Amino acid sequence: GSSAEELPSKGTYYFTSRKEVRGEPSLSSPELAYYDNGMSVYYDKVLKSEGYQWISYIGGSGNRRYIAISPL
Repeated sequence: GSSAEELPSKGTYYFTSRKEVRGEPSLSSPELAYYDNGMSVYYDKVLKSEGYQWISYIGGSGNRRYIAISPL
């Protein structure tokens, strides 16, 4: 089995460490913002890219945002 936690396809994610927010599901995509320990975000999509599990949500600007959560 995989050591990565299988995230629900949507829901609230509670951060336990700093995670960068990006505009594309790529680690080379520029960091736009970040969430820190104790913060949370509601997401509506989970995907896998570049060996990571990502969550995705529509930001306040109406643009889709991506956060790499855990290595696969």
